[in-house]
Amino acid sequence: SGKPEKTFAVSTFVQHEITVNAFENYQYRLLNTSGIVMATGTGTKGMNRINIDNKPGGMYILQLFSNNEKQSERIIKQ
Repeated sequence: SGKPEKTFAVSTFVQHEITVNAFENYQYRLLNTSGIVMATGTGTKGMNRINIDNKPGGMYILQLFSNNEKQSERIIKQ
């Protein structure tokens, strides 16, 4: 099958924005380490950018959901 191992390719070490290269349309949630939702939104197939300039530095969890897949990534904002 030509399907990649991961549905979403995510930049995990970021300063101003998270880039998500998605193989299908999706929804996302950005949580801090306490589990509090800091941002939510949707993205489309292809390259997407999530601006996190207004968020403090530290670690976040990005949860990505599409019709068939769920993926979580640990994001470090400098």
